[in-house]
Amino acid sequence: MNKITIFGRLTKDVEVNSTASGKKYGKFSIACTGKKKDESGERKVDFFDCVIFDKGAEIVEQYFKKGDPIFVVGQMESKRTSEGKVFWNVVVDEFDFVSGKKESKDVKSVEVAEEETANLPF
Repeated sequence: MNKITIFGRLTKDVEVNSTASGKKYGKFSIACTGKKKDESGERKVDFFDCVIFDKGAEIVEQYFKKGDPIFVVGQMESKRTSEGKVFWNVVVDEFDFVSGKKESKDVKSVEVAEEETANLPF
């Protein structure tokens, strides 16, 4: 089973584009602060690149901005470049609105239909 659950904050606004066939997708990155501290007393921060498709991309673009908290569930997907480098993305299956300090939002869950991601080129 390939499943990942992430809670963090957007590092920048969502970028929405379309594939050659017209399928919408959104790209964003989430920063997550770990529990353990390093030698200097700072908590480690991990960054996760995410991609979401169709209606989910439109909703995330409309309601989430840089710094907003978000909860996502998805699958890890790897891509290998021609140079042999491997990049990982989280293909988002569902996400939740999370109330944060900036402003309060109703908590809602959005699930992305599996068929929306089945025939994508990446």
